[in-house]
Amino acid sequence: MRSVFSWTKPARGTIKINVDAAVGQSYSVLAVVAKDWRGDLLFACSNKANTNSPLQAEVEALRWTVS
Repeated sequence: MRSVFSWTKPARGTIKINVDAAVGQSYSVLAVVAKDWRGDLLFACSNKANTNSPLQAEVEALRWTVS
């Protein structure tokens, strides 16, 4: 059975950052979204990564986010 996930608000006064990667045949696209405790969008950005490995794409997304 497939699990369904939905975005949940962070605790009051905090920010939640979500990262993801979409993997293609020759490159991946990384995405970062930051929302506040109200659910309001604070920041969204995407970037290209030169990898087609799902694990490496996820790691690149995290590395890019913290840099």
